Amino acid sequence: DSQGDISVYTNTQYIKDFQSVIDFMLANNSYDEILVGGHSRGGAVSLFVAAQDTRVTKVISIMGTPINRRCGESLAQWQSQGFHVISRDVPNSRERKEFRLPYSHIEDKAKYDNNFVELRKIKAPKLIVAGEADTVVPLENMQKLYQELNEPKKFVLVPKVGQDYRHNEAEVAVVNKYILDNLDF
Repeated sequence: DSQGDISVYTNTQYIKDFQSVIDFMLANNSYDEILVGGHSRGGAVSLFVAAQDTRVTKVISIMGTPINRRCGESLAQWQSQGFHVISRDVPNSRERKEFRLPYSHIEDKAKYDNNFVELRKIKAPKLIVAGEADTVVPLENMQKLYQELNEPKKFVLVPKVGQDYRHNEAEVAVVNKYILDNLDF
């Protein structure tokens, strides 16, 4: 139930939103460090924020990579219809919600997919967190992302945890511990 039209559901808009938050933070206080991070798509977007904003001092990508994945529906069909119906779970609920994702989403996404030239601009330390049981963002994709990034960087593999770990409080605690234990690099 976020405000705004589904057409703003793009990586470009998310990057702008991240930068607006950083601008707001710095307009009201000074900070020695600014860490950006996210899970899944948020993890991929966090990397691009760090590539574009030198104020970022650390970045965490949790099971999120911009490595292109195949869409369940052909792109030609998506383009001809003008939209693709996706179903997402509602946080803290068993509900699912359907969205008509416009084709402009995939056009925007293409600017970021496999864009390692941009990601190599990140000077901040990078923590890449992969889930051993993740079937949405395969371990190989997270390893490839890690290989493409410049130092300083660190790779963490969380055993027996998948993309939807957020639905399990014990797994959330495990992932959080792995992150906290590996922030100093």
